[in-house]
Amino acid sequence: MKKQFGFLIPEPDYIKDLPGLINYLGEKISIGNVCIFCEKAFGTLEATRDHMRKLCHYQMRWEDNEDEYNDFYNVEEVNKRIEAMEDRVHVSNFNELVIANKIVGHRALKKYYKQKHYSYNAQLRTSLLQEHRRLAAIEKQRNAHQDSQKKSSYALKLGLKNNRQQHYRAQNPL
Repeated sequence: MKKQFGFLIPEPDYIKDLPGLINYLGEKISIGNVCIFCEKAFGTLEATRDHMRKLCHYQMRWEDNEDEYNDFYNVEEVNKRIEAMEDRVHVSNFNELVIANKIVGHRALKKYYKQKHYSYNAQLRTSLLQEHRRLAAIEKQRNAHQDSQKKSSYALKLGLKNNRQQHYRAQNPL
């Protein structure tokens, strides 16, 4: 699941019952028809899977939902680690975010620091790559057409400039 969908289990070092957690998540999706990330319920299993594929909801919601997974995690150890990290992170008097005595950035940007970056699945990457190639081919055709117009325009200008006759004789002397 990790290779195909980018499924990641948060805090893997503190799991005490991995098979139980996987079974629970599988039942939540297949029997309960609930997305494991946004907790949205659907009528059928296929609708649940389509939703999860379209929105890339391949991760389980861990933040603000730890109580649901108490049976599978060693919660005391996780809380100790989080508290230790929070002790290292604070906001200075100048509204700067400080982590381990290093100024990281302004407090106003804290929401960006907390964001998680999710990996996309292989299908999405493939479709994006195909779309990029298609757009590149269209751009190449457009550039080729513009180049041919520039060449013909240049040839016309060059022909007019060089169309000087050395021995021109007027038809009518008047």
